[in-house]
Amino acid sequence: MNSITVNIHRPPGTQLGTIMNEIRTWLDTQKIQPIEFKQAVGQDGIRFELRFREQAEADRFQEAF
Repeated sequence: MNSITVNIHRPPGTQLGTIMNEIRTWLDTQKIQPIEFKQAVGQDGIRFELRFREQAEADRFQEAF
C-alpha cells in the first residue's frame, strides 16, 4: 500500500493539547482518517507525522496546517 507522509511542527508557544485538538477536529470535519498519526520530539521541538492513503488528503491537510 502506498502512503503519503506529512510532517508538521507545533508552532512555538502553542499548547500540545491545543494543536492536537485542532488537528483531530479538522480531520473529523473533513472526514479524513489518516493511516497513522504520531508525534515525535526532536531538536527543533515536537512534530507530528501523519500518513494518508491519498495525495489529495495529504495536500488538503498540509494546506490547513
